[in-house]
Amino acid sequence: MTIGCVQGSIGGPTFWNILLDPLLDGLEKRGVYCQAFADDVVLIFSGGTSSVIQDNANNVLAYVHEWGVKNKLKFAPHKTKAMIITKKLKYETPHIQMGGTEITLVEEMKLLGLTIDHKLTFQKHVQLVCRKAANIYKQLARTAKIEWGLNPGIIRTIYVAVVELIILYAASAWATASEKITFQKQLNVIQRGFAQKMCKTYRTVSLNATLLLSRLLPLDLRVQEAASVYKAKKG
Repeated sequence: MTIGCVQGSIGGPTFWNILLDPLLDGLEKRGVYCQAFADDVVLIFSGGTSSVIQDNANNVLAYVHEWGVKNKLKFAPHKTKAMIITKKLKYETPHIQMGGTEITLVEEMKLLGLTIDHKLTFQKHVQLVCRKAANIYKQLARTAKIEWGLNPGIIRTIYVAVVELIILYAASAWATASEKITFQKQLNVIQRGFAQKMCKTYRTVSLNATLLLSRLLPLDLRVQEAASVYKAKKG
């Protein structure tokens, strides 16, 4: 009981939920919007001015810090990040503190594998997932040539079971970004390479032709489809 929750233990998640649940209840009673997944907790504050947000955030973080001291739980303010999301071009920079330590303001942060930027364009997230998919394609291209190598069925399995899942992760959050031409071009580059390997075609074959021959839906439409399915299940 004095050691705490051992990371990776069977009972660790249950003990952690029991420990953290009173804090989440306290934040909810204070009207704070929060989401928690294991030890990743997100707090969202809104207001008409940066000073209002600053006061609300500092008051809540002071409560969190006091709760941690009372329950012998140490938080890491130096690892905590804050991000301002606004459509205004100019605003006063808020100063947010926790336990006497200044919280660093960033323009983007990674939350459970989803990269969120301060303008909610999700440009960095699309770049990262396309880079992951491109690395997989480079490895696949070495073993899948036109006349020899992996057969189209195996390539399709790899694409559907691995590549599409990487691209479609958290699609409900950034589906609107897939409507932009610049993002569609990035997705098309990734999909074209895999489609050509499935059809055993040359590089000169167009994207539309390879998608038709490989019976694949364009990735931007797959992203929107995945987002609509998620919203339908949630609703």
